[in-house]
Amino acid sequence: MDAKFENEGLEYPWSDEPESVLRDLLDSSLLGVTYISDGAIRYLNSTAERMLGMTASQALGMTIEDAIRWIHVEDREQISTRYREAGPDVLSQDAHVVFRWSRPDGVVRWFKVQTIGASFLGRPAIRAVMVDVTEQYETLEKLRRSEERYRQMVEASPSGILVHVDERVVLANRAAVRLFRGRTEADVVGKRILDYIAPCYHALVRQRVERIYGGEDCVPVVELVFRTLAGESFWVEASASSVEHEGRPASMVVFRDITQRKKALSEKEHLEAQLLQSQKLEAVGRLAGGVAHDFNNLLTEICGQSELVLMDLPPEDPHFSMMQAVGEAAQRASALTRQLLAFSRKQVMLPRLMQLNEVVSGLERMLSRLIGEDIEFQVALSPAAGQVMVDPGQLEQVILNLCVNARDAMPGGGKLLVTTGVEVPDERAASRLSLENGGRYAVLSVVDTGCGMTPEVQARLFEPFFTTKPQEQGTGLGLSTSYGIVRQHLGAIDVRSLPGRGSVFRVFLPQADGPAQESMMRGDEVDANGGGETILCVEDEPLVREVTVTMLRRLGYRVLEAEHPNRAIDLVRAHSGRIDLLVTDVIMPQMNGRELAECLRRDRPELAVLYTSGYTEDVIANQGLLASDVRFLGKPFTLKSLSAAVKGALKLAPEASSMPPCNGRQDGT
Repeated sequence: MDAKFENEGLEYPWSDEPESVLRDLLDSSLLGVTYISDGAIRYLNSTAERMLGMTASQALGMTIEDAIRWIHVEDREQISTRYREAGPDVLSQDAHVVFRWSRPDGVVRWFKVQTIGASFLGRPAIRAVMVDVTEQYETLEKLRRSEERYRQMVEASPSGILVHVDERVVLANRAAVRLFRGRTEADVVGKRILDYIAPCYHALVRQRVERIYGGEDCVPVVELVFRTLAGESFWVEASASSVEHEGRPASMVVFRDITQRKKALSEKEHLEAQLLQSQKLEAVGRLAGGVAHDFNNLLTEICGQSELVLMDLPPEDPHFSMMQAVGEAAQRASALTRQLLAFSRKQVMLPRLMQLNEVVSGLERMLSRLIGEDIEFQVALSPAAGQVMVDPGQLEQVILNLCVNARDAMPGGGKLLVTTGVEVPDERAASRLSLENGGRYAVLSVVDTGCGMTPEVQARLFEPFFTTKPQEQGTGLGLSTSYGIVRQHLGAIDVRSLPGRGSVFRVFLPQADGPAQESMMRGDEVDANGGGETILCVEDEPLVREVTVTMLRRLGYRVLEAEHPNRAIDLVRAHSGRIDLLVTDVIMPQMNGRELAECLRRDRPELAVLYTSGYTEDVIANQGLLASDVRFLGKPFTLKSLSAAVKGALKLAPEASSMPPCNGRQDGT
């Protein structure tokens, strides 16, 4: 008899078929078959033995409670509960259950079991038919775990991820919810994808969506402006690819916030523009500085000689107007050189502590006449503007240039307001204007109601020779000159303008402390006649020396002239009388003007000094001649400006002091 029966000698109870045929049929089946009666296993076929990992002798007679202990611990409770709760109709029930079985050899297998009421040896029983579904469930488990890992990756991704079907969002990860300023995924899903995109990009997005639904696997990365649930804009870098969602074609959008990168790029472009502007300044500065010295010497001679000739010609002389034209042309050439040097920040600057309001007030009457009656002109000065360290003449030039520019922007009349105040730029403003962060700045504002400017014009506003005026009405150097002067004073010009809505120019100048100083005397306020003082003129350019000496003598001074420093030293030693003033070029062979002055003052400590030069500021600064107590006259100069400079220098004559005499020459240095 078969060992699969609990008691030997029992026959197969369900058929009269020969025993061997039925045994072969059951044992060759792919299904495991088990009969359970009276709470214990009464029969199992060979397939069931292999599936359970037990022999018939081990399994037969095992109670249901003992068998449940071999079920995987995670599935055990549900099987126990089902067995306990089985009612009296269990024999007529067709039930299915899936669980994991832990075989004695440690292998865990998934079984799908169908139970149905039956009879065994005439007693009620349960027939359990088992199918090994381990491969299927392991595949499903791997898929479930893969999906879970995918879900976790999607949720943990720092990039926002949206999935949309027919352009309607069906999935959003945590990053997307955060970027759209939502609280949960439910706040984001359900809306159209275009609801999250700035309208100007809708056409581009529709084209990309059509490509995805048209069969393309993915579309290239593009930069867009997204909008939050509250309508706030932010820049993103987004890509899209084709996916499936619940069996339907879908598009997955992966994006990340690049707002900060765009801001940094904008700042980088601003800095590059500043660098380009600086390079332009340097190029113009090199050009202007390279020709300034020789050009200014020539202009000094032309201006001086024309003035001297005009002094000797009666106005009715036919050559009088011609010489006037020569002088005026030389003055215009001189002004052009100064503008180029100012733009390139190479102009010689003599700064003084000044009240900003005083400088503006001193120009108010002139500005009223200059602007005209068809423009309403107002000045509002704040005491908080305080003091600035400026060259008053150059600052006046900036104010005049800005006001003239405002006037020209209002050909049909308008309003012009000049104000002063104080401001501490924040970090962003200081960076944009290249100012010291946290510094206090006096602010001069020029506001007009004129035609305004386009962004393209504003981008080129301070370029030399750039102008929107007709050729005969502007040189394009007014604003560029103002820009150079302000930058030279460690300040900045901020411009705000819209077409048709006027312009605001704000000049930032560092506030300074200390007692205010009087500005240099204007030439038209100085007596042009000298008092017979003796002046030593040292100039290595013969033509410039000749015209300077002639002009000084015309002004009523006695003049000694020398073509180089060593000759000047010899003249001073040989001269027994008093020498009141040394007028010397700064850059000369043998020794420079400062060294010559120091040498001569050892023998004549009371000697006043007036320096002249056609060189640019960086050259003069190297000579140590930009202190506020140094008298300096830039070339080219006129008779009037020479007179004023000489008068000012004589007033600053030093007191006598004991210094070692100047003995040695410096030939060839």
